[in-house]
Amino acid sequence: MKTFIKILIVISLNLIFIANAFSQSGWVNQTFGTRKYITINYINSLTGYIAFDDKKILKTTNLSLNWTVLNSNILLDATVIDAQFYNDNVYAFLFGGIIFITSNAGLTWNQGNIFPVGNGYVYLYAIDLLNSQTGYVCGADFGIGDYLDGIIYKTTNSGVNWFQSARIGFYYTDIKFIDENTGYATNGSVIKTTNGGINWGYIGSVNYLVLSISLPSSDTIYMCGKEGKIHRSISGGVNWTTFQTAGNDTLKDMHFANAKTGYAVGDSGVIVKTTNAGENWTLQFTGTTKNLKSICFINKDTGFVVGDSGIILRTYTGGVMVNVNNESELSPENYSLEQNYPNPFNPATLIGYNLDVRSFVKLTVYDILGNEVVTLVNKKQEAGRYQVRFEAGIKNQSANLPSGIYFYSMFADGKYIDTKKCLLVK
Repeated sequence: MKTFIKILIVISLNLIFIANAFSQSGWVNQTFGTRKYITINYINSLTGYIAFDDKKILKTTNLSLNWTVLNSNILLDATVIDAQFYNDNVYAFLFGGIIFITSNAGLTWNQGNIFPVGNGYVYLYAIDLLNSQTGYVCGADFGIGDYLDGIIYKTTNSGVNWFQSARIGFYYTDIKFIDENTGYATNGSVIKTTNGGINWGYIGSVNYLVLSISLPSSDTIYMCGKEGKIHRSISGGVNWTTFQTAGNDTLKDMHFANAKTGYAVGDSGVIVKTTNAGENWTLQFTGTTKNLKSICFINKDTGFVVGDSGIILRTYTGGVMVNVNNESELSPENYSLEQNYPNPFNPATLIGYNLDVRSFVKLTVYDILGNEVVTLVNKKQEAGRYQVRFEAGIKNQSANLPSGIYFYSMFADGKYIDTKKCLLVK
């Protein structure tokens, strides 16, 4: 009996933690460990990756409910400069002048070395994977005395070979492509290609060091960097407007979820947001002063930030503080997820939900550890009220589930709606 009570207490504590994670608003701190996180990428609405500075990887398959530590199996004794995760199998790490790309989730790696022209060294700042075969890196060649060359290299075979795409200007701190032909590289001065890196040309500049670039459309470009400055071009990089955000902290990364809604993160825990295409930027409360390094959004409201000292922040409300006691403010007004009935249940229960507009609905059940049990709904549905049966014991759903607490989460058009708990008692 004492053992049973102890188990219930442990389950209850886990439940409180997970339920609070879904119900809180603004930015929620989910610090994990003490290492520096370099980048975060989500490859779909549930699965995300974080790269450590020491080559380890964090992975989530349930929208950051919990994270699993993975080893990259890279034996190089060096610190990660940048990383990118294209899908579950293809990702890349940068170490100074060395690039590692895997096509099989880290079982094997293709290593590329970019060598200086002279006796100096190469330093690569950023990578952009366009698909499983094609990618670009940018940085600087400190190869000839004190002279500095900006360099861009390209691979078309998953990092087996790299060839020089550009040697122009000074160093480049970031590179982004809109499609396989059109891309930009910058450090404040901006160069552009429209033929897949065959030719690059100078198109414009701003008078500040830039560390990150975001491309919400082919002609609209945003950049951020030193002194809290954000720069916008709506002419494909020819003309620029500079906006001063709150404070002078360096902004290190930015992401636009759509044409109007964008975010930038930086030192001292700074996150700023625009909802009017960069005309105004609002400082958001993060509850941390740690330096923030990377930001990723899967829609305009659901996003994640990582940085120094194991800091992970997440939001389901676009970083906006709302009244946590008012549940209707936490979910879009066009959707609602109902409590299952009966609850507790054995062996089956009904879960209801409402749609005011036609949507692609995903309804998934998780166990207490956040592992996915079964996806009950995964399709486009017309407006209306629906019920789906969750049965613990049939082969095509969730046979032989043990007694315990489970969660079911609803997403509509890729956006998180709500999570509720249910109790299976056998």
